[in-house]
Amino acid sequence: MNILFLTQEYPPETGWGGVGTQKYTMARALAQMGHQVHVLAAAVPPAASYDSYHDGVHVHRLCRWKFEIPLVRRLWFSTLPWTKHQWEYMVTVRRALARLVAAYSIDCIEGVEIWSEGLLYSLQRTAPIIIKLSGPLFMLRALNQRALTLDLRLVERVDQIWTQRADQLTCSSASLAALVADKYKLERQAICVVSNPVDITRFTPSAKDDAQGQTILFSGRLEIGKGVMTLAEAVPMVVRTFPQARFIFVGADKNSMQQQLSELFARANVTENVKFVGHVAYDDIPAYYRSSTVCIVPSYYESFGNVALEAMACGKPVVASNVGGLAEIIRNGQDGLLVPPKDARALANAILTVLGNPTQARDWGRNARKRVESNFSAYAVATRTLNVYSETVARWKRAHHAA
Repeated sequence: MNILFLTQEYPPETGWGGVGTQKYTMARALAQMGHQVHVLAAAVPPAASYDSYHDGVHVHRLCRWKFEIPLVRRLWFSTLPWTKHQWEYMVTVRRALARLVAAYSIDCIEGVEIWSEGLLYSLQRTAPIIIKLSGPLFMLRALNQRALTLDLRLVERVDQIWTQRADQLTCSSASLAALVADKYKLERQAICVVSNPVDITRFTPSAKDDAQGQTILFSGRLEIGKGVMTLAEAVPMVVRTFPQARFIFVGADKNSMQQQLSELFARANVTENVKFVGHVAYDDIPAYYRSSTVCIVPSYYESFGNVALEAMACGKPVVASNVGGLAEIIRNGQDGLLVPPKDARALANAILTVLGNPTQARDWGRNARKRVESNFSAYAVATRTLNVYSETVARWKRAHHAA
């Protein structure tokens, strides 16, 4: 099958965000299974558009066309930066996508809902479009407590139109599928749930136990929606019982959140128990999982939970909020613990349970690795994804043959 992924994010040039990492892992897995895989992604300025070939995947990077009419920029786009970015990239993608579909006999296109990249192409599509829901803007905005400006309202509306125009929708969790179906007035049963993959050759347990003492790891952006304030409240509660406990925060700072957290830790007199590592290269992240005792994912909501899956692949138990995709990944009491979101006391108690029962924690870690191997490996997820592709292409051909 000839498959094209449409995604602005595609590592390593654009970083290792959730969407980019998922597409990267899936593209390589499908290529290894013998399929021809193309990726249409953004070039990072000042680079011009260019093509490359890595690990069996053809990558086509586009330099975004920019709307440069001065009067329009001053009167309209100066106050609508997100809308400007969205429409500039849609225009950039339209011709490139049509050209690639024709040149490489593409059977199907998989995109994401954010930024509506293929909307203009979809008006005259020549191949079926599958959109994998990853975390729509309306959800991310609410989680991070951003106001609904005119700019965001316009972008969200266009994202909704793009999503509704898909020939097939897939989703990483049943929770997100229900959320989007309700918001966009879609039939829930029309959305196929296909989990995200994890590279189990990159994220592996260590041959020996590398856990360093009582090490609690948080990996992710330092922002409200990731639950870092709840974790900050839980830290002193844990330290009172385990004075040697060390909390490691790995991830980029957002909106000066690190400073706010540091002030909280200073007031609670636990500064010596906390370390902020900042952004870490993707290749270095597995080592942090392996050296931890437990990984914490206290998010207010996660459409899936890639961090939890990576930690589990490294053979570590996870303590996470009982929300969204996290509740579908982690089996409470078997490979980790689930707690109510925004509940610092419950979070602290769960961490104390793991630290106080090292034998059980190791058993949970082993169970976690087995679960990932069976259900979330790149090969397992790619196989399920191909079934969706095949059904969508067959349905598309029947409809167009009848027309």
